[in-house]
Amino acid sequence: MGPALQLLQQGLQAVRAVDTTTLTATELGSGLLGLQKIIDGLNVEHAKLMTEADKAGVHAGSGHRNIASWLAANGNTSYVRAKKQHQLGDARTSHPNSKTPSATGPCHPTPRPSCCRRWVRIIPATSAN
Repeated sequence: MGPALQLLQQGLQAVRAVDTTTLTATELGSGLLGLQKIIDGLNVEHAKLMTEADKAGVHAGSGHRNIASWLAANGNTSYVRAKKQHQLGDARTSHPNSKTPSATGPCHPTPRPSCCRRWVRIIPATSAN
């Protein structure tokens, strides 16, 4: 895992070194989409790693009730975000096709805007008697 993380760190440093003020609109768009694809892939790998860390009991003996609580305390994230990552990892590892890339595109661990999750409840008007 150490060498893989070092490669990711080197890649991050290379991206940070790019002077974005000199890029054309096409280059900026291409770079933005390319970076988003990498972020999506890393989010999925992070979620899978969280699931494995939970199974291994990384948080055991730390005083934290679960891996999400442990990650929130030790990493730069909130409990809610860590819990969502863990749920994504559970879903990805329990799905029968989790070993193959998603045919519908990248998997997003962050929720969609609240307007997309709400159910509208229509209450019929009562007639005056």
